[in-house]
Parts: sequence; structure tokens; C-alpha cells
Amino acid sequence: MNQPSNTASFSAKAQKWFNTPQNIVLVRNTLVVLLLLWACFTLARLFWVLMPSATLPEVPTATPYNAVLEGKPSAKLNVDVEPLLAAELFGPLDANAPEPEQLPQQQQLTVAGETSLNLTLRGVIKSSVPENSEAIIANGREEHVYRVGDKLPVGNRVRLVQVEADRVILENNGRNEALSLFDENAASVGSSNTYSGRSGANSAPIRSSAAPRIENSIDEDDDDAPNRSDSRTLQQMPKSLADVIKFSVARDGGDIIGYKIRPGRNRDAFNSLGLKANDIVTDINGIALTSSGSVTQVYREMRTATSASVTLLREGQSMQMNVDLASNQ
Repeated sequence: MNQPSNTASFSAKAQKWFNTPQNIVLVRNTLVVLLLLWACFTLARLFWVLMPSATLPEVPTATPYNAVLEGKPSAKLNVDVEPLLAAELFGPLDANAPEPEQLPQQQQLTVAGETSLNLTLRGVIKSSVPENSEAIIANGREEHVYRVGDKLPVGNRVRLVQVEADRVILENNGRNEALSLFDENAASVGSSNTYSGRSGANSAPIRSSAAPRIENSIDEDDDDAPNRSDSRTLQQMPKSLADVIKFSVARDGGDIIGYKIRPGRNRDAFNSLGLKANDIVTDINGIALTSSGSVTQVYREMRTATSASVTLLREGQSMQMNVDLASNQ
């Protein structure tokens, strides 16, 4: 009995709902929207049926190509370059244009021999322009940087005329004399008491007559001998890195990459620092040695410095070292 009554009640409510004008408008609009969507979908399918999509060409698969070399000569390409030359891509050629400036070439001077002046060559700074080359020359305890053409404070007419890789040429009263860097093969003081002067083969050895008297004094007074020996040892101890290291410019393709080092007056101190001849120093205390100005600054500091942090190239390998004279004495 309850089921029929519920159905009748639902039908009455539905009839009442559909009899409302607002509900009738809502149902009608919903049906219109659904019909429009169905019509759009049908038209779209009809369009793609009538207008088929373009098919993409099949991509050929790559196959390995085996080159076969034949003995036939290749065909000669006939390329006409005359139109390209006549185009004057870089502008017309000026027949009156000046010739490009040539870099000055360093002339070969006739050198009479090693100089007898009391000078020491500490380093050279070569430039691609010979007139801009510089040299670090010491006169006693005074060291200065001289450029080609500068006068030296020795003699009456002494000036720097040329800078080479391992020596400089001085004009001394119209006579060209050489001043070389430290000679690695120079003879050291031996038991024969024969000393070679800085002039090398051009000067006769100097035989010291004081050596026998020193030996006799040691025999006569044994207590005084250690003091004399210690005094000589203290005089030979290097006071700065400038006494231990000599250097010359190192280039790669015309550019300065650093400075090649060699032993100075104290070869033992040089070896004890862990350095080797022909090491190329590229950096000292954070200063890159890529210009003559930087090496001049560094060398002035080395005159009083006893330690430094260096970056160098050894047999193509870059390495960093801390050198300290105090720890090796």
C-alpha cells in the first residue's frame, strides 16, 4: 500500500515541478546546449572525413656507407675566382699606401770582450722592440734598472747599448764590452787557491797569496781558526733572494710567460731551496710575471726579501713552492 502512494506522490511533485515556468526554461536551455555540442562534434568528424590529414613522408633509416677508393683521378673543379677578386671585399687597393711598418731588428755589434768594470748583471728584460729592453745592473750594493741608451754611474762615458738573452753590451769610451749573467760553470774557490775573475777566459786567473798565510795562522793558533772560518762563512751567506737567483725572460710565441731562473752567486743556497736551473717562474707572491713592469717590482722586493711563495713551470708541469733562506742556513 505504501509503494503506490509513494509513486503517486513523486508523480505529483514532478508534475508540479515541470509546471513551473522557470523550470521549463531551464530544461529547454539544457537540451539546446546538448544539441549544440552534438552538432559541433558531428561537423568536426564530417570535416576530417572530407579533408584527410597530410601524411608525413617516411624517414629513411641510416645505413652505413662503405667508401670504396678507386684509382680514377677525381674530377677537377673549375672554379672561377676572378669575380670574387674583382669584388674588392676589403675596399680598393691604394697603390700609394705606405708599406707596413717592420719591427726593428736587433743589430749585431762587435764586442771586444768582457768588461773589466766592477758591475754585476742581475737580470735582463728583453722586449720585441730592442730600444725598450731593460737590464738590472748592480754597482756595488746599488742596483738599478737601466733601459737601452741609459748612462751608467761608472766611468766617464759608459752606457747600455744592447740587451741580449744572457748578457748586455756596454759602450765604454767608444768600445763595446759585454757584461754576462752569472756563469753556472764558473770555477769555485778550491784548494789550489786560484780564483777566476768575472771576465772569464779573457782574463788570467788570479792566484791568492793570502791563502798560505791563513793556513799558517791556523797551525800556529788553533783557537783562532774557527773564528776566522765562521767569519768567512758569514760573509758567504746570502742576505736576500737576489743573491741566490738570476733570471732571464721566457717567451712563448712572442708573449712573456715568465722568467727562467738559474743559480746566482750562491749555488748551494739555490739548490737547497729546491729550485732547479731553467725552472720558469710565472708568479711570485701573487704577482704574475707577464710584463717587464711586474718583474721589476718583484726584483726590487727580492733585494731585501728572504722568503717568497712562487709558482713555476718545471718540465711542463706547474707547481707551487715556498722558498725561505732562513730555514736553509
